[in-house]
Amino acid sequence: TYLNAVNAEDYERAYALLDPEWQAAQPLDEWIAFEQSIRADLGRFEEMTMQSVNFSSDVNESIASAEYRGRFSLGECTLSARYRQTGGEWRLVELNYSDY
Repeated sequence: TYLNAVNAEDYERAYALLDPEWQAAQPLDEWIAFEQSIRADLGRFEEMTMQSVNFSSDVNESIASAEYRGRFSLGECTLSARYRQTGGEWRLVELNYSDY
């Protein structure tokens, strides 16, 4: 998964799980710096619990948004994610960390 790849510092694998829209907006080096700053504040990812999920779709695409409560080695936070189904695979379009 995305957070497991980030934990392993396998940044290319985690970045590959992002939707092309996100990749186009944030180059790999900027994205790595962002994730490293989150890990400096929160530590390593340990587990998360889904709080809510919503799906929507039309003829062109399917979108899911989910909210999780995440536990990290240095604290907890809320993770808000949005996914897009592309070619049968779900890709991460947006991920926000808050409440930490």
